[in-house]
Amino acid sequence: MQIGFFIRVIAAAVTLLATLPGLAIADVGDRCGERYPEATWSTVRTGAVSVEVSGITEGIAQRFAGEAGIVASWISTEIGPTEVTVCLVGPESSFAYSRYQEGSQLFHIVSDLEEGFFAMNTDRAILYTAPALAYGLSQHALYQNNGDVPFPEPLSSAISHWYRARIIDRLPYHHRAERGFNVFETESLIDWTSGEQATLQEWDAETNLSTIGDFVDFAVAEYGTEVLTTTDGEVWSDIESEWRTSLRVELIGSADPSTGWKGGLIVVISVLVIAAAMISFGFWRKYRKTEYRKPGAPIPGFFADG
Repeated sequence: MQIGFFIRVIAAAVTLLATLPGLAIADVGDRCGERYPEATWSTVRTGAVSVEVSGITEGIAQRFAGEAGIVASWISTEIGPTEVTVCLVGPESSFAYSRYQEGSQLFHIVSDLEEGFFAMNTDRAILYTAPALAYGLSQHALYQNNGDVPFPEPLSSAISHWYRARIIDRLPYHHRAERGFNVFETESLIDWTSGEQATLQEWDAETNLSTIGDFVDFAVAEYGTEVLTTTDGEVWSDIESEWRTSLRVELIGSADPSTGWKGGLIVVISVLVIAAAMISFGFWRKYRKTEYRKPGAPIPGFFADG
């Protein structure tokens, strides 16, 4: 399923509740209107994670609000309190897209961690809005719950990809992919704290894809959600080794990363011999000399005299 059944049900419920008195879309959006006054904004979700929309129909807007609410509830429980304003732009908005355009690069997403601000163009990317919200909101949560200090990278991206995969029910698929990728390794390969979050982030929701959320899923399953706010690179390297070992055991039934140097050498030599033999055979077939065969006499009566 591209968008999980559970999420569709929740989003539909939010849409239904929005039709009840007192829960309809507000007339005016506050923070998005201050930042982008050329567009008309409506508030569809209030609270610590507020959502304002421009140029988006009410049904779709309530769906986005429901998806943001699901992610916000996860984040508040698993990472900590987070305050973010989300501005979602639709095809009917008078939003000035050119402010974010650089050459042929169109506006997709801009996320300002210092300002607690997230803006996204949902045109042509409705199916990507939920995962983009999950990724972006978790980035803000990590930053804010780290004392408004950039969280280590690529760790923060891995955690955000975990949220991204959860909101669209992709974790089982990502686990199978990572299991296939990790045939030989049982040791840590990644320096999880080699960099840090950029406070101003821009990306395209359609290309912001990764299966690394499976690693974070393993970490949370083994150590609980408390591990999400850990910034110690050694801790994460140890967890990575455990994760890779578990993937290898699941795939081949053994944590042994090799069959010994003698067995490996035999395999390598065998592959090289077979490859050399196939190449030699190909050259022989291409350049071999064939015996010229003189054609036989024509069949009587087959050719008529001109």
